[in-house]
Amino acid sequence: MMLASLTFMFGSLLWAGAAVAAPVVIHLIMRTKPRELDFPALRFVRKTQQATLSKLKLKHLILLLMRMAALALIIMLLARGLIPAWTTAADTSLPVAAVFVVDDSASMGYQYQDRSLLAGGRALAGQVIARIASRSPLSRVAVIRTSRPAARAVFLGDLKLAAQQILEIEETPSDASVAAGMARAAALLATSDLPRREIYLVTDMTAQAWRDGGGMDLAAAKPAEDKKAPIAPRVIVLDCSAGQGANVSLAPLRMESPRVPVGVDVALRTELASSGLAGEYDLNLDVDAQPVDHRSLSLKAGQVVAVDAPPLTVQAKRPGLLQGRLAVRQSDPLAWDNVQYFTLQVGPPATCLVVREAATIGQPNDTTFLVQRAAAPSGGAGGDWVSTRVVTADRLSAADLKSAAIVLLSDVGSLGESQWRLLEDFVSDGGGLWVVVGSMTGAASYNTPAAQKLMPASLGALETLEPAVGWDVEKPSPHALLAPFVGEQNPPLTEVRCRRRFTITALSGDATDVVHYADKTPAIVTRQVGRGTVLLWNFSPARPFSNLAPLPQFPVLAQRAVQVFLGGLENRTAYTWGAAVSVPFPQTMRRALVAVRRPGSEAYQGVVTALNAQSVTLPADAVGNWVVRFTQDDRQELRGFSVNPDSGESDLKAEPPADALKLLPPRRAGIVSKIDQIVQQQDEATRDLDLTAPGLLLLLALMAAESFFSNRFYRKGTAVELSQGQGRQQV
Repeated sequence: MMLASLTFMFGSLLWAGAAVAAPVVIHLIMRTKPRELDFPALRFVRKTQQATLSKLKLKHLILLLMRMAALALIIMLLARGLIPAWTTAADTSLPVAAVFVVDDSASMGYQYQDRSLLAGGRALAGQVIARIASRSPLSRVAVIRTSRPAARAVFLGDLKLAAQQILEIEETPSDASVAAGMARAAALLATSDLPRREIYLVTDMTAQAWRDGGGMDLAAAKPAEDKKAPIAPRVIVLDCSAGQGANVSLAPLRMESPRVPVGVDVALRTELASSGLAGEYDLNLDVDAQPVDHRSLSLKAGQVVAVDAPPLTVQAKRPGLLQGRLAVRQSDPLAWDNVQYFTLQVGPPATCLVVREAATIGQPNDTTFLVQRAAAPSGGAGGDWVSTRVVTADRLSAADLKSAAIVLLSDVGSLGESQWRLLEDFVSDGGGLWVVVGSMTGAASYNTPAAQKLMPASLGALETLEPAVGWDVEKPSPHALLAPFVGEQNPPLTEVRCRRRFTITALSGDATDVVHYADKTPAIVTRQVGRGTVLLWNFSPARPFSNLAPLPQFPVLAQRAVQVFLGGLENRTAYTWGAAVSVPFPQTMRRALVAVRRPGSEAYQGVVTALNAQSVTLPADAVGNWVVRFTQDDRQELRGFSVNPDSGESDLKAEPPADALKLLPPRRAGIVSKIDQIVQQQDEATRDLDLTAPGLLLLLALMAAESFFSNRFYRKGTAVELSQGQGRQQV
């Protein structure tokens, strides 16, 4: 094993190993051929010569091998042989540069025996620091948190202060892996010139925390003046996991749209998952601190139950900001994932601007009539999501777009270049553009350079399909447009049959093929442009095009399209902890003063914004509901958003120690959970063993032995040797 790990700093010099053949060549070339003389008087000693001949050859061979070995050893010394990770007893009195990487993700808040896993890890780290201080007072310690690996970190000579820093670390709702923190620790160690370098990782060993472990680069930590190859630091993992596995968690909430009109009933859907726990669990839904709905569920260990039959419901009775939470009433060891916060922006129905050809005004146009009625069913149960306003394509102007949230191009033949530019600005600012083809649609207008800045696809010829072709939706994609059809609450889209459509000559590079026909031609395509969305329906509900009009799937699909538009980037209100939240200014308040109210606080704090800023950016560093207040003159408008922990932290599956060690420097890492195990790890020193010194000693010994042996061998000389020839002397 030791020889298998042997390496050389100057491996190319090993090619000089061919020089070991030089003694053999010299021996063969320079060998003197004896002359033969008849000497009958010595014939009687021939038998004695046979006995001594083999001894002479053996002595020659030994000398030859010794000289070859000496040459080989000289070449190996020049190549600088090393045995990596040579383990010896450590000199613990030498100062050590130690970096403590503390996993402060949400799973570290798991409660076991009346304390969190992080509390146990902090205590273990404190014991390690105390031992370092007692053995090597000149040591230095730095502390890094996995949730903020780029935050300022320096080596502290006051080890009590370093221990206090660790004690003050609390778990956060983050889902950061340990990889970034470990890489930062290695880079920090590269700035230290202390003789010993160590990394201590405090973690609960969940697989989620190690998911990016393959990206750790720990080989760069070496003293600045070290000219050798990079040496990875010693890594000791302080495993503070214990009793994990029992947990109940809520999945992130799903809703039709965070922007809803007054009078609409908003359905909230989620899942309740159990890991190692079973029993009855109660879900309480609160809005503005008032209870509005309740649900009791029975869970078995390892079961996931959907909360959508029927879904929990919030009634948007008043305009303004509605904020609430869904919480599991019962407690469990991990509290972070028992609550989900949400925000709704309630106002009048959004305006959908329906653009149609002038020739269809007062004339039947099935495509426009059917799509408009399905998207905005007047007097529908639960309120109206949008109100519609109609304009002809030849009169579409900037004034029409000013108050619209969605623009529907319904069977529009063509638009001018200036109109496409207006639509580009509209979508980039957060609007939604919905294109529905029909018999009047002219492909040429949609393929112009101005149109293609928006369109998710280039249109070809209008074709008739015989027989009709269905959609390939046996397994609907996870796109938000198809959310109502993923479960069994709505009829399947496999019943749709289309008879006419446009060929698609090309998709834009950033387009998403949401639904395609059985022959792979796109049917529904979306594209993100700026903060807005473009949606293309490559079909029409009209009878010559498809059988959609009488199907119950059609109004569900149309209203879902409206909800996705209203829930676009411009209106997003749900974020994960640690994200950067961008809240756009109200369109009529571009010079407003901005203040924010954080979760758990009743006071607003002012926010400094840039001149002519289009939005305000805030760090999502607190879980709960946030309120942003815009004030200009005597007007005031509220916006809000919600921040939740990352759902990945609900996965408490453990990383096998053998797999974790594969991600760390070989033979330089260990996983421990008790202080006595840490002591054993600290007492072992692992470094590259330089073979130069022992190699020189071996070379000296070999040369001395060769000199002694050759002098002894030639002391009396061997000038006379008998040949195998009868009665001949070789001179």
